[in-house]
Amino acid sequence: MADEGPAGFASAGGAVGATTQARTSKTSKTAKDAKTAKTAKDAKAIKAEKEAERAKRDAEKEAERAKRQAEKAGAKAAGAAGGNAAGAVKEAAKAAGGSAQDGARGVRMVPAASVVSAPAGAGASAVDAEPLEDGKPDGKGMPGGKGKPGGKGKLDSAGKRGADGDHRDGDHGGKGVSVPCDPNALIAAITTANSAGGGTLDLARKCTYTLTANQDGNGLPVIVQPITIKGNGSTIARAANADQFRFFEIDSGGILRLKHLTLTRGKTAEDDDGGAVYVNVGGKLDLDHTTLDNNTVDDVGSDDGGAVFNDGGIVTIRSSTLKNNSASDGGAIFTGVGDVTITTSKLISNTSDLDGGAIFDDSGTTTVSKSRISHNHSRSVGGGIYSDEGVLKIDRSAVTHNTTEGDGGGVYKDTDSIYVFKSTIAGNVAAEAGGGLFLGDDGANITESKILNNTAADGDGGGVFYIGGDTAAFRRTVINGNQALGTGSTGGGIHIQSATGVVALTDVKITNNTATDPAGGVENNGTVTSTGKVIIVDNVPTNCANGGNPVPGCFG
Repeated sequence: MADEGPAGFASAGGAVGATTQARTSKTSKTAKDAKTAKTAKDAKAIKAEKEAERAKRDAEKEAERAKRQAEKAGAKAAGAAGGNAAGAVKEAAKAAGGSAQDGARGVRMVPAASVVSAPAGAGASAVDAEPLEDGKPDGKGMPGGKGKPGGKGKLDSAGKRGADGDHRDGDHGGKGVSVPCDPNALIAAITTANSAGGGTLDLARKCTYTLTANQDGNGLPVIVQPITIKGNGSTIARAANADQFRFFEIDSGGILRLKHLTLTRGKTAEDDDGGAVYVNVGGKLDLDHTTLDNNTVDDVGSDDGGAVFNDGGIVTIRSSTLKNNSASDGGAIFTGVGDVTITTSKLISNTSDLDGGAIFDDSGTTTVSKSRISHNHSRSVGGGIYSDEGVLKIDRSAVTHNTTEGDGGGVYKDTDSIYVFKSTIAGNVAAEAGGGLFLGDDGANITESKILNNTAADGDGGGVFYIGGDTAAFRRTVINGNQALGTGSTGGGIHIQSATGVVALTDVKITNNTATDPAGGVENNGTVTSTGKVIIVDNVPTNCANGGNPVPGCFG
């Protein structure tokens, strides 16, 4: 009997231990399920709340925009009357023995403030009629000379606009108009280019054109024709004590190409978007070796697009830098609809008060190629990029060291498709779920990419958090060194949240990832398929064990 006591105690202890372990496991699973359900509920509730708030804001802004358009239309009518008056002055000058040139010079002497207040598209004036090339009318008051606008405004073979006579996105060919280092000269040159059907402006080398006057929310005339501005290393800036305004607005049919130029300190007027440039439906913006630095909006809690707001146009960014810009949604770029293509560029150190530290794409198509999205921050979700219903393509790019106070440290993709090809998503941090990628309930295609050293500080999915609903395919991709921290956090490499989520792995390595609770490699609450050589090893506390449903070929 003496021997039975300890044996009986050991047996009882084992039973108690097993019971305790079972209860702990059950409690842990219950907590995990509750957390998963809460995350799904929170994500949907937050999205609905944000959409309602955005709809309200958009309606208010649209009403304000319509009001401004009505005011602008009235100003244009007044401008037309002014143009007629200018014509009368010229006729009077002729009658007094003057010439068309004298009349033009007389109009040139109008105070700068009057030039600034003349809206784009206003009635013709002597300033509007001046030639784009060299500012010297011929004997009939019209430009002439080889390669310059002649009798019918066409160019000869030495200065032709292209085989079909088009402007080719604002680059007319031939020598552009030299613009002295004077903001009023820049305003006048753009006004003239608009009136002449487009043109190319050459800014003074390494000059700073400091703007002081606000005209309908813009510092410069609205772009309504194809216009190229060659910056030659110059800067266009808003004066520190000036009224709030962006630099450019591109209207339907307008094409603006900026080369080797910096835009800085733009700040929108009240209830307006696009701190540096606003692109309307049918407009086009092309940035080439251009920097948009330190631009913002009137209210970073409600106004969008710290540098660029695309409202249905086409935006192309090449070999450019967008940095230190800020807004509510889209610290650097907001696109509602339309296309944005970013190539060999850098979007760095931009911030959003809500979503998309660098980029916010509502329902357009955004392509990031051979570019770097780095050190951006959002206070809600999508530290680097937020994409809602649009198509997002990331090609041979790096999304690194971005942070968010919510989900999706590098990228937050809500619905619709995302394609990531030969890209690196690394060193991003989300305060909650999806340190590198937060994927919603539509498909994803991640191919030949690296998801490295991302952190979900207090949530699941250190590398990837996938809500599920369609298939997320990972091919020839490495997921390594990611962490899911915080109480009960799982899926250091990948967390699949819902039963409808399908993850297809092909020749994938998932290694050295860490989570607070199992599984450290893949937390599978849905379905995982494996094809080719799939390696899931050296994850902590487990690779896949105790992490929901089985993962083919994963042990421990």
